[in-house]
Amino acid sequence: MKKRSLDEVKASALNYRTQKEWKEGDRFSHNWAWRHKKLAECCSHMKPFRTNWTLETVKIEALKYSSRVEWERGNLASYAWACRRKLVDECCTHMKRLLKKWTLEEVNSIASKYSSRSDWCREHNASYQWARNRKLLEICAAHMDAPPKRWTLTEVKEIATKYKTRVLWMKGHFRSFTWAHKNGVIDECCQHMKLLRNDRRTLESVFKIAQSYSTRGEWMKGDRLSYQWSLRHGFHEKCCEHMREVIHKWSKSEVLIIAKTFKTRSSWKKNNPRSYGWAVDNGYLSEIASHMPELLHKWTEDEIREIACQYPRRVDWQKGHPNSYAWAQSRGITDKFCQHMKRGQEKWTIDRVKQIALKYNNRTAWAKGEDANSYAWALNHRLVELCCGHMTLLHIEWNESQVYKNALKYYTRTEWAKGIDCNSYNWALKRGILDKFCEHMGPAKRYTDANIFYLYKTGLIYQERSIYKFGVTSKRRGRSRIDQVARNLNTSVEIIHFIEVDDAFKYEDALSSLTGIIPDFGNLKIDGYTEMRAWTDGQLMDALNLITMLQRKE
Repeated sequence: MKKRSLDEVKASALNYRTQKEWKEGDRFSHNWAWRHKKLAECCSHMKPFRTNWTLETVKIEALKYSSRVEWERGNLASYAWACRRKLVDECCTHMKRLLKKWTLEEVNSIASKYSSRSDWCREHNASYQWARNRKLLEICAAHMDAPPKRWTLTEVKEIATKYKTRVLWMKGHFRSFTWAHKNGVIDECCQHMKLLRNDRRTLESVFKIAQSYSTRGEWMKGDRLSYQWSLRHGFHEKCCEHMREVIHKWSKSEVLIIAKTFKTRSSWKKNNPRSYGWAVDNGYLSEIASHMPELLHKWTEDEIREIACQYPRRVDWQKGHPNSYAWAQSRGITDKFCQHMKRGQEKWTIDRVKQIALKYNNRTAWAKGEDANSYAWALNHRLVELCCGHMTLLHIEWNESQVYKNALKYYTRTEWAKGIDCNSYNWALKRGILDKFCEHMGPAKRYTDANIFYLYKTGLIYQERSIYKFGVTSKRRGRSRIDQVARNLNTSVEIIHFIEVDDAFKYEDALSSLTGIIPDFGNLKIDGYTEMRAWTDGQLMDALNLITMLQRKE
């Protein structure tokens, strides 16, 4: 191993800005500095991993930027420090306000381009919020359609009396239904309704329903609940005795017409498996598929030899031309065509491994160095002790003062556990005194202000089901996240829930666990599509009931 001097290590350290970059780029010189306790001397020019901010240093940092957005993008750490302590306004007195000063004439001219308040809010939110904050919406939106109706409990109850079940009410008058659910009066409005889930079916009632259908498919589409009840209780065959079996009888001429629409047997089998299976079962496959080409190539040894000569190693041949390689391997004649190829790896011997081991002073350096393969060979053949006779043992008898010195080098427990001093971390962890050495370390939890959970209905349909979107945002951002996704999808938004809760992520995880289809938008990359669900009316009811249950627990 190359012997290093302090000047060489210092020259290596000057090429890096932080200790982390130096350790990743030249770990041997970094380890040398650490072993010889010269790390602080070599890293004096480097930036520390973490800055202990004060009001003065944050103000000096803020003076470098002309706006809050530039400051947040340029130095997020100092900006977040000021945000947590509510000192942003004090640090930003020299900055320009990027907010536009609106006038009533300008806002009126923008509002005249839109026919409804929702379109105005979605397309030009800044002018809309200006008018809303100054209570000028009625003036600017005088030409627009009337705003959404403000419901009262008596009006909603009157509408609810027109429907027998909650599902019918939701289908017939969605707005009043969502208002009742938002305001927690859904049970009060639905007292007169029947609960379909408690409907107890009997064999006689299901048998009467089945008599009105001529095939099983019609029954399943017409009344899925009774169909599933018969399956669960073992009466399905009895209920379907009067139904006719819908089995298609194939003919040779019909299958021939279908087969001519495909160019290969695989595409025919994939797209029309029933006709393909009939041809196979009746022995007509070769006759009907005579116009299709044979996709399997019949190899010869001369062709295989020509292909194998193009590759210097077996791995290259296997990756470059897998079909010919598989043909040779299946017949056990691969060695016959690989005589000109080099072996991918030289065979290890005890003498060669011993020579390599002499380069290292300890086992850890050998196992993690450039010759890790030779160490693995010695380990597998139980020859490590024989090859490491010249090495020094690195076992250290730890005490609390040594562990405390090592702990002071790190700012978080994760850095200490993954760092060079991980052995001291494990020593403290085993003895249950880790907290004693980590009092100076900061919390690893990331700050977030996401405290709003939302659920809304889009104007999109997938597999004859409405698409709903749920997720998490912050009170600070308002509806901007919802409007952004709606613009990307070019759809309308009908908000069902927009509530402030203690743990919004708990609501999101709970709704993610419900059944439902995630819409497939093809090649379109839609931000937040994993929180979209194509729900039936029953599945939406389950989601709303789950939200109500979580709210009650809070």
